[in-house]
Amino acid sequence: MIISVIIAVILTYTLISIFPEYRNIIVLSTAAFFIILGQLTGVFPFEDALLSISLPILMLMTSMEVFTLIFSKANLFQFLAIKIIQLSKTQTNLFILLMLCLTFLTSCVLNNLTTIFILVPITIYGSKYLKFDPKPIIIAQVIVSNPGGASTLIGDFPNMLIAGYANIDFIAFIKNMMPATILFAVVIILDTVWRQRKQSDVTRQEIDSSKLISFMNDKLKNTAFDKKTITIGLIVFVLMIISFIFSKDINLPPEAIAFASAMLFLVLSPKPKEILNELKTDNIFFFAALFVIVNMVAATGVLTIIVNDLVELFGSNKYLISLSVMYVAAFFTAFFSAGPTTATFLPIAMQLDSIVPNNNIWWALSLGVCAGSSATLIAATAGPIATSLCEKYCDDHQSISFVEFLKVGLKNGLIFLLIATVYMLIIL
Repeated sequence: MIISVIIAVILTYTLISIFPEYRNIIVLSTAAFFIILGQLTGVFPFEDALLSISLPILMLMTSMEVFTLIFSKANLFQFLAIKIIQLSKTQTNLFILLMLCLTFLTSCVLNNLTTIFILVPITIYGSKYLKFDPKPIIIAQVIVSNPGGASTLIGDFPNMLIAGYANIDFIAFIKNMMPATILFAVVIILDTVWRQRKQSDVTRQEIDSSKLISFMNDKLKNTAFDKKTITIGLIVFVLMIISFIFSKDINLPPEAIAFASAMLFLVLSPKPKEILNELKTDNIFFFAALFVIVNMVAATGVLTIIVNDLVELFGSNKYLISLSVMYVAAFFTAFFSAGPTTATFLPIAMQLDSIVPNNNIWWALSLGVCAGSSATLIAATAGPIATSLCEKYCDDHQSISFVEFLKVGLKNGLIFLLIATVYMLIIL
């Protein structure tokens, strides 16, 4: 029984890493298999499978998707991107610096996938006029979106999973995650700008600055921005963030605040029915199936064995236990993606929470997933999406290869692990 479950999980995660475009079908098929197996054997009854699906986490994910979709339709992100191109004028390094900073900041409040969808085409667009190779910058954007997303509760799906599972509030994520993630982002940004200097020095003389400025002015005039929707959305979003901060005082969980805010924004938006029709359910089904898979594994007792082995190996040394979770999570994330890895480690971290107090085991998990997400092209969904955008919009229609990404990503992932190792020593 235990062996068959482990084999099924390994096969599932392997297939997801090889065929990421079919990840929903793969996890749903495995979840269906586990539901039947669990019911027939009595190890994981159907009622337990239903209860294992975390509604609060799914509510939080759906809420952020609503905000993203409405803001995107109102052209808020396009407006910000055009302004950045105008601000940088013909300074290539300044443009790259601003785009990477915007990528980090946007990822703090929107999921990484949306951030890459919005900003990568702008990078490619600017590269055609500033005359630089966009692929190194796109790789850096994918990487820098990871610490951005890991900085807050709402920035990426792994943190949403952790927050919902461990009942951690919004401020706690910012206070405990942002110092390490900002340092990591600074390292990535400075490294990218430094590597880009030679190319920008060669091409600076070839840029027609007046043509670029004129083109961007026309683009700004001809793009329709829904100022009313953007204003309403920003007000609701700010009120939601404030409510997150005082969630304990008002006795409302973050997912309830997020869901109520999203529904308010949806009702006040110009075309709520259209937004609902375009709302993607892929992630909801994906993570619902993951919850079933992970809890089936937990029901077999495998996770308890792992926890006992860690405790036996490291005793009560909370630093070594935290590092073991962080490094193993980073490794699995690099090859099996952030979502499945985080979901798998949730029950393990929960059992270790009493040994490593003050939520530090959860910070170790989040930092490890962030490092792993930055290492390979397939570690996060943003990587394959960035590749497809590069194929679509680049003049030569070239994609970003796995090795090409690995050369930059692995180095940065290891650097972040080093930063996180020192950081965990400080906070423990």
